[in-house]
Amino acid sequence: TSSPPSTTRTADVPSGPVKGEDQHAELAIDIAAAYQGSERSFSLDMPTLTAQGEMTYTRKTLHVKIPKGIIEGQQIRLRGQGLPGFNGGENGDLYLKIRFHENPAHYIKDRKDVYQPIRIMPWTAALGGNLEVMTPAGKLHVTIPANSKSGQNLRLKGKGIPAKEPGDLYLTIHIDLPRPLQNSPKSPKFPPRHL
Repeated sequence: TSSPPSTTRTADVPSGPVKGEDQHAELAIDIAAAYQGSERSFSLDMPTLTAQGEMTYTRKTLHVKIPKGIIEGQQIRLRGQGLPGFNGGENGDLYLKIRFHENPAHYIKDRKDVYQPIRIMPWTAALGGNLEVMTPAGKLHVTIPANSKSGQNLRLKGKGIPAKEPGDLYLTIHIDLPRPLQNSPKSPKFPPRHL
């Protein structure tokens, strides 16, 4: 009887081209870029292969177009800017995850709603009035209702980040109390008169 032929197992080495792995990074932008669209240049240490096939890093400057209406957490794909491929395979892609710079003037909620504080005087809060407010959406005319209170939000529908479904802009009221004047002239005091 003959014994079955023995087999030796070898590591699976791909014989054809293999695409490089995708890479991920984060890109911080101003909220104005989300309203108007923008272009940015930035530098990254990108992995590359030497002539001997060794991995090294090369600093590259990349240009990216930021589309109008982009929201926080959304990704921009830069084709061919990931890890290099093998055996003639194409490079992977680079995915940039968008986040907004922290800004005390604007707070982002639910990725596309924008909150902005506005300051009004007590008489405007009590009686109501009209204000012209500079916002990321441009200069807007806003009606302040009578009996407004600090912390109250005025909703401007569709004036948030102009995504596919636009967010809303909320103006948060802060009432400025008048400060007493320092070094204000005091009422003159007259000495008592003796009759």
